[in-house]
Amino acid sequence: MNISIIGRQIDIGETLNNHIFTVINEYKKYNLNVISTNVIIKKEKKEYKVELIFNIKGKNTIVINASDKDVYSAIDKAQGKGNKAFRRLASKIKDHHQKSLRDLEIINEDDFELEKEPELIQMTLKLQKPLDIDEALDKLKNQKAEFLVFNDHDGTQRIIFKREDGNIGVF
Repeated sequence: MNISIIGRQIDIGETLNNHIFTVINEYKKYNLNVISTNVIIKKEKKEYKVELIFNIKGKNTIVINASDKDVYSAIDKAQGKGNKAFRRLASKIKDHHQKSLRDLEIINEDDFELEKEPELIQMTLKLQKPLDIDEALDKLKNQKAEFLVFNDHDGTQRIIFKREDGNIGVF
């Protein structure tokens, strides 16, 4: 990463230079591939203006401006704004990042264990009243179903269904 520090109407001393480098190095934690950084410090009337310009690979340039009566507090204000901008950009990139198949973990069937066995639950069956074949035929015609399972008066389970040729079949 190229870093250039420019002072307009101000002398950049060693302590100010070190402070700027520590501020800029803090942005490395966001892993945004910063190509170059330009820091411009201007003295205008009674205040200092700090402009941080970050060129990011594959993205637009981030420009941060801050001003204060003290040059160190102006740099710290710019640092706070920069943290916010970098955090937003990093979260935007991470939210839209898709994992490739190489990044996914492979799980062996032997390592995979069910958390608990499926439990058998006893349920009661609601009995329907027995139907004649004529009643079942009327019920099938009123429904849009293709078949109907019912019990006849002898207790035999029967199936009435619509055939493809349009006739009705009974088992």
